[in-house]
Amino acid sequence: MAETASLIPPRWRGAQHRKRAVSLLTATALAFGGAILAPLTAQAAEQPSFTAEVTEVANERIDVAIEGDGYGDVQALPGQTEPHAYFTLIEKDSDLSEVGQADTAISAEVAPDGTVSDVLSVSAGELVERTSYEVISWPSRSFPTAENLYARTDITIDWAALFPEEAPVFEPSLSVDPATDLNPEGDTVTVTGTGYNPAQGMYVFLCEDVDLPADLWSLALGCREGAAVVYPIDDTTDGRVTFDEDGAFELEFDVKQLNEGTTSVYTAANHTATSDRGQDAKVTLAFAEAQPEPAQPTFTAEVTEKANEGIDVAIEGDGYGDVQALPGQTEPHAYFTLVEKDSDLSDVSQSDTAISASIEADGTLSDVLSVPADELVEGTSYEVISWPSRSNPTEANLYTRTDITIDWAALFPDDETPGEEEPGEEQPGEEDPGAITVTIIDSSGDAVTSVTQGDDIGITVSPVEPGVEFTVTVESDRVTLPTAVADADGVASTTWIVPEGFETGEHTVTFASADGADSYSAAFEVLAAGDQTPDDGGSDDDATGGGSHEGNGSGAAAGGTTDGGRGNGILAATGADVPYGLVGIAGVLTLLGAAVLMANRRANAGTAR
Repeated sequence: MAETASLIPPRWRGAQHRKRAVSLLTATALAFGGAILAPLTAQAAEQPSFTAEVTEVANERIDVAIEGDGYGDVQALPGQTEPHAYFTLIEKDSDLSEVGQADTAISAEVAPDGTVSDVLSVSAGELVERTSYEVISWPSRSFPTAENLYARTDITIDWAALFPEEAPVFEPSLSVDPATDLNPEGDTVTVTGTGYNPAQGMYVFLCEDVDLPADLWSLALGCREGAAVVYPIDDTTDGRVTFDEDGAFELEFDVKQLNEGTTSVYTAANHTATSDRGQDAKVTLAFAEAQPEPAQPTFTAEVTEKANEGIDVAIEGDGYGDVQALPGQTEPHAYFTLVEKDSDLSDVSQSDTAISASIEADGTLSDVLSVPADELVEGTSYEVISWPSRSNPTEANLYTRTDITIDWAALFPDDETPGEEEPGEEQPGEEDPGAITVTIIDSSGDAVTSVTQGDDIGITVSPVEPGVEFTVTVESDRVTLPTAVADADGVASTTWIVPEGFETGEHTVTFASADGADSYSAAFEVLAAGDQTPDDGGSDDDATGGGSHEGNGSGAAAGGTTDGGRGNGILAATGADVPYGLVGIAGVLTLLGAAVLMANRRANAGTAR
């Protein structure tokens, strides 16, 4: 049985104790003499020892279960019915003189067989976390010293169990703005939350209203449409909504009334913590009474082509019931006109062909918009637009718009296109000003159709798309010349020194685009080095000879022609009409540029020699 530890015995009790101890020792010595002392001296004193097992009571104390043995030599002191030994807890290897009466200690009873069993309880407030401690044992009614210690034992404290981290308390708060007068058919709100656990991802979802607390995970499984996710604070994926360090978030959210009943926005922990109700919150929404949706004007537009004259667009409309008659009108009207698809509506003017269609009492209309052929550009995409009468169309006031499909072949049949010339009607010597021309230029800068072995010549093609790269070849003995790239003026040029032994006779030079889509050629003649017959440039093929074009579009090389397209029967390979004056200027600039190029090359060649 343990007794209360008293580390400082009263002075008088200590004196009496000393006197009794002396008398006892004297009497024993005289009574038993050497016969008894000899065996006692030969037998070694029993050494006390003990174990100390620690049990942690979170945030309260530790209980140290002490089981000792070898305390049989401890004697009961005056006033004790059985012997005792002191036990206390100290910092490991600390100064024993610092142990005082205020320290928590026990006086453990020693059993007749020398064993000890007791519990030393030390409050958590007396312990310093992560400090090493030991339990010491020494005689009762005394202070511990290095000389009087019975034994000492280290203990191990589970600090995490004694001082567990307190789980943070989260108090989620959810708000929705706006939360009232919402459109029951659909609206967008801002959902804001604070006080959430930022480490736990969660769902934001819309569902029929239920009272909380509830199993919101099960509820969410049936309301996944349109749900959003708020990710934990440590998620760094771009574009995701995450909590901030205070457990706050904000996101845009689409809502609508469900089944015409009470509808709420909820938050709940995601699939990683389905039983966690710490993220549960809701806001009940208030929807405005559903209003009948106004009729939306629509119409169809069926096109009938009248060859070379125009198109009739049959318009059948519905949903115009909300259009009101303006002053002076006996019934409401709506305007219709034809525009290039996605064009700027501010370009629509009073001179454009349009109709003001009468609207019936039931909101329908039926009319025909006729557009002359000369107002249409073949191959262009068109749409019909509708807007309020007595106004100009804008993106804001359009009732609606509808694409149309025109059968251009039916509108402009190839053999009846007004103004189109039959193939072969072109007068001798006439050229298409937009035709792509391959030109051979001699050292004097003149366009020629024949060259001499050894001549240093330039070869150009124009007008072509700036930046297009061409492979240039000469046939029939195939020779590949330096690559030509069209400059900003649409001229691609290269140079060639006709080899001394190059085969005389007719040859063809060809410019082929790198993608193989376009090819332009011209014929020329190679004369023997001794033949100095001048080229007067007056042949039937004009200065640059006949030409041909293969690939996209159509074209001719210096006097040649190709069929295709509508209009005057000749379509330039560029696909665009070019004014004659500009083509003439371009031709002169081409020849001058080639002449300068040739002159520079000859000058450089002379310097090199």
